[in-house]
Amino acid sequence: MARSNDLAQRYKGANNLLKEFRAKNPKGKIITSAIISNDGIVVVSARVEDEQGGVGSGIADGDLQEEKSSSKAESAAIRRALLALGLESVESEEGEEEEQDDKKSDEKEEKKEDRKEDRKEER
Repeated sequence: MARSNDLAQRYKGANNLLKEFRAKNPKGKIITSAIISNDGIVVVSARVEDEQGGVGSGIADGDLQEEKSSSKAESAAIRRALLALGLESVESEEGEEEEQDDKKSDEKEEKKEDRKEDRKEER
């Protein structure tokens, strides 16, 4: 149970993802549009474009009878678009990034060693 609680604390909402996106892509684009149905449902779509040409899209809906539903739906659609673009949905645990970097370095070294062995065998 502690693990899921920890995960919930590391969850990134739309605001944090937006800050991360803007820091990496100050000229990136976020485009949203909303459609309101006759039965009081709002559907919001979001399209996010980074500076390298990457694109992500997301969609969310909300009941207009509920408070701030259109704003919540827009935030959810933007968050989904940012996730589709490749941003991470949770903060990494302390030290987790270092471990991943170490693992990648180890894997690169192993591949180099394997290539050296292959070259020796070819000779």
